[in-house]
Order: sequence, then C-alpha cells, then structure tokens
Amino acid sequence: MRKKIILLMTIVMSIFMLVGCTDKVEKYREDEISIQRIVDLDTLLNDSYNRVKNIDTSENIKNFSDYCDKIIKEAKKVDVVTSEGKDLKKARIKRLEYSKKYLINNWNDKSKQLIEDSKYRSLTDEIRKISNKFSNNKQEAIYDKNEKSSRFEVVHFILSLIIGTVVFFLLNQVMNITYFGFGAIGSFWFGCVLFSGLGIMLLGEILFELLKWIIIIVIILAIIALVVNKVNSNHEQ
Repeated sequence: MRKKIILLMTIVMSIFMLVGCTDKVEKYREDEISIQRIVDLDTLLNDSYNRVKNIDTSENIKNFSDYCDKIIKEAKKVDVVTSEGKDLKKARIKRLEYSKKYLINNWNDKSKQLIEDSKYRSLTDEIRKISNKFSNNKQEAIYDKNEKSSRFEVVHFILSLIIGTVVFFLLNQVMNITYFGFGAIGSFWFGCVLFSGLGIMLLGEILFELLKWIIIIVIILAIIALVVNKVNSNHEQ
C-alpha cells in the first residue's frame, strides 16, 4: 500500500510537470513588455504635471488628481506572470501613488522637487533592486533554455544517425539498390541521415506535444487502474 501511495504521488507530480511545462524566458519577456507599460504611465503622469503645474487652481489640481487616479487604475490592470514581475509592478504602483500625493501636496513648489524627495528616492532604489533581480533571473532562464537547447541538439544528432541508418537499411532491402563504389554508399547513407534530421527538426515540436499528451493519458489510465485495483481488493476483503 505504501509503495502504491508513493507511486501515485510520483504520477501526480509528473502530470503537473508535464502540463505546467512552459517557456520561462517567454514569461519574462512578456512581463518586460507589461512593466514597460507602467513605466510609460509613470512618464505620462510626470509629463502631465509639468504641463499643468503653473495653473494653481483647485479645479486644475482636482482634474490632475482624477487623471492620476486613471493612470494608477490603468497600471493596476497590467497583467504580469512571474513573481519578480509582480513585485516590480507593486513597487512601481507604490511609487506612482506616492508621486501623485507628493505633487498635489507640493503643487508647483520649486523648492520641493519630486526627484529630490528622500521617500521617492527610497522607492526608486527599491524598484532598481527588484529590476536587477528580474534581469538576473531572466538571464538565468535564458541560460537554462540555451543549455536545454544544446542537449536537444545532441539528442537530435544521435536520433538523426539512428533513424537515418535504419531508413538506409530499409530502403536497401526494399529497393535492392546497386552501388558503384563506397562513395555512392556513403553519399546515400548521408542523405538518409540528413533527411531524417530535417524531418525530426520539422516535426520535433509536434511529436513532443503528441508524446507529452500520450504520457499524460498513460499516467491517468495508470491512476484509474490503481484506484480500480484498490476498490476490488477492498471488496474481496
């Protein structure tokens, strides 16, 4: 019974690994684009303030406050996936909210520039630290992807040799080919390997997806079989 539980846990973990197997690099790139949207909104807020700061009326300040609220609301809608992206989004929105409050409280006060404020600088430092962490983790993901790609190239080469050689022998048996010299044999074998490699390259992704779902189906059937065996053994007892 204990062995069956361990096997079941392994199967469940395998399903999560297979289904959740996505491109981390692509996630970081998507988050990078999303975070840039918040950066653009931050720039928009400051540009808007610079355009209207000389009009010192309550109505103008209220309009600016409402506009800031729209910008912050838009920033909160930005979708991010990675944990570092979420932290970065949170930190940038926090600075946006502080910028709005500071600019309104110190409206057109040239002695109190936002970029010189200690709290604003602290928030900027926090953003910089999270951005560095985001960039480092993205580079690690790229390195891991390249490493996996290198391993795949080795596997691809070996499979090309094996499949190409099998195709070479099958064609010789079926077609009874006559060769004039070892050069012709080698050229034909190389052609079989080359076309096998191209086939694997073109169909590799499709075959991987197909293989993934075949494994998932086999795992699900194995779980069902374990459950059925358990139920039957209980009835027998």
